[in-house]
Parts: sequence; structure tokens; C-alpha cells
Amino acid sequence: LFGGGMYNESSSPAVEGCVFSGNTTNGVGGGMYNSNASSPAVENCVFSGNTATDSGGGMYNKSSSPAVSNCAFSGNTANNGGGMNNYNSSPAVTNCTFSGNTANMLGGGMESYYNSSPTLANTILWGNTAPADRGPDICQNGSTLTLQNCVVGKYQLTNNATISGTPITGDPKLKALNKAGGDPATPADVY
Repeated sequence: LFGGGMYNESSSPAVEGCVFSGNTTNGVGGGMYNSNASSPAVENCVFSGNTATDSGGGMYNKSSSPAVSNCAFSGNTANNGGGMNNYNSSPAVTNCTFSGNTANMLGGGMESYYNSSPTLANTILWGNTAPADRGPDICQNGSTLTLQNCVVGKYQLTNNATISGTPITGDPKLKALNKAGGDPATPADVY
């Protein structure tokens, strides 16, 4: 039910240069699941084509603070948080791209709720899918979002959610997220 590709509980692994692709869970965290004060350092990784029937197609964070940098999230699917879902968590996301992820309910790129406070820097959330009024790229539900030099397509703030920083709304003109031959994208492919 948790972590189709990787499961972290009360741990802080260093995960570098990995591809999480095609993983599935009937719960949360299709690609990666982090809980109980986990704070993994995730760098130069690709989360592509992962599925969670509940939340966090690419990554699910519960009471955790992962540091995610230079990563690409594409083609991930979940009911909530197609790319990433945060529950009472404070991820630091830097130099990442979320594009082509799908949520059936909330937050195609990212959904955060229950006192989460993600900080995003130099990150693109564009071209993700969710119902129009449910934050196709970002849905903040009762949480605080901090943006620093981020490109965000469409976002939704609900239940007294707040946003610090002004999103850049111009089309980032992303390249195709898959290389020829159908291989998963590398982080460099999306810039």
C-alpha cells in the first residue's frame, strides 16, 4: 500500500541519479513514500509513469521533509498529487520540473494539505492535469506555499491556504519529456 518504488520511514537516505519508472501502489507513493520524519536527499532523479490509486503518483510525503533537487516528474498519476503529494510535510524542491502528471481530483503537479509548507525554488510546474478548479499544476489545501523564481501554470488555494512569492506564469516552452526510443527523460531533457 505504500511506496511502489521505494519506502522510507524515519530514514534519510541519499538517492542520486535514479529512475523511478512504472511503479504502482494501491495506496500512496507510486514512486517513493516518505513518512515519520524522513528527510531523504533526492538529487538528479526521474519519476516517470508511476501510479498511486490514492495520493502521490511520483512521491508521497507524510510528516517528512525531503530535499528534492534537479529532478523531473512526468507522466505520474494519482487521485491527489499526480507528481507529488504532501501531508503535514515541508519538502524543499529546487531546480525541478513537474509536467504531464495527472490527478483525478486535486493537484496534477503537486497537492499539499494538513499544515504542509513546501518551498519551491527555480522549479517549473506546467502542463499537468486535474479538474479545472482543483489546481491542475498546484493545489494548496490549508497549507503554506513558498515560491522563489518558479513558473506555475494554474494553481488553486483552498481552506485558508497561503502563497508567498509571485509565480511566473509565462509558458516555459518545455521540450518533449521523453527521448527518442521511449526512454524516460533525464532532468537535463526538460530544460
